[in-house]
Parts: sequence; structure tokens; C-alpha cells
Amino acid sequence: MNKKRVKLIWVFKMCLLFFFAGFGLLLSLNFKNAHINEKKNEFFPDRLRSEDNELFCIQRSINTSLIIYELNENENGELDELKPINIYWKNLATDSSIQPLNYIQKKCAYGLNIKVLDVVKKTYYFNFVSYKMKTFYLARSVNDER
Repeated sequence: MNKKRVKLIWVFKMCLLFFFAGFGLLLSLNFKNAHINEKKNEFFPDRLRSEDNELFCIQRSINTSLIIYELNENENGELDELKPINIYWKNLATDSSIQPLNYIQKKCAYGLNIKVLDVVKKTYYFNFVSYKMKTFYLARSVNDER
């Protein structure tokens, strides 16, 4: 046989070998991740919104604590103009206790920068202190006035 052809066949065989070895490694990693996901679903309970005033929550990956963001209403049921969103921790692992965020969490991670957009319509815009590039808006719904 020709030396070029033998070399080409050898390169082709090596490519096939590396392809199937890589494919096997990829499959084994996917099975490992599937096993982790099963444990994750056991560790993190599925949770529905518990409060009517809850806007959204953040669930961390290291424990079952939640950071909950909810509307802060006064005694009359109107939105508090000075602090429209209340933020707190809720621990689902123990007794569902509620704790406020500490200073560093408010100022560096989970806190919000809230500004008034329109005083008459009581609309606000806010962003996370940790990510200022994404802006969220808080306004009453046109459909049900909530």
C-alpha cells in the first residue's frame, strides 16, 4: 500500500477512536448530572406562591432558603410610597421562619434600587443592586386594578 494511504487510514481510525471515547465520556457526564438533578428535586421542594402580595422569589442552590419580594401595603391596603417592596428570607428547611436581609445582602446582593416613575399613578421602576442593567417596572394591572 501507499504510505500516504496508510497514514490517512491511521488518522481516520484515531479520529473515530477519539470521537467514540468523547461520546462515551459525554454520556457518562449526562448520567451523572441526571442523578444530581434527581437529588436536587428531592432537596428543593416545589413551592407555590404563598401570599397574595408576593411578586417573585429567588431560590438559592445551596440551601432551601428563599428570598421573597412582596408588595408592602399599609393599613388601608394601599402601596407604601416610601418602601413599596418588602424583602425577606424564608427558611423552608426548618419552620418557615422569616428573617430580614442583613446590611450586606441589602447593599451588595439581593437589595433593590427603587425609584418613583409617576406619583399620581403610583408606578415605580427598580433594579437589583447587584445587576443594574436590567430594569423592572411596578404598576397596577389594567385588567383587575391589582
